[in-house]
Amino acid sequence: EPMKYTGVMKLWYRKYPKVVEAMVARHRKYNATLDQLEQMESEGKAFLVYPDRMPVGSRETNLQKLRESYAAGYGQGQRDWKKWIDFL
Repeated sequence: EPMKYTGVMKLWYRKYPKVVEAMVARHRKYNATLDQLEQMESEGKAFLVYPDRMPVGSRETNLQKLRESYAAGYGQGQRDWKKWIDFL
């Protein structure tokens, strides 16, 4: 999604307009890259891996939650290993 508070960012980083430009365009570049990857997957040129569930956010600091998330991802990786090998 587009970044919120772009006015504040422009003010805060007024000496670095390219930084603001990159931050404002980030969502478009991210979505374009994701579209490209999904196209490659549909063509059989890529194998995308997504978590079955994502119980933590990018700012999570609770060690127990992070460990549980890691264990879930590790288990998913073990379960899906054959799919990865078949793709390769």
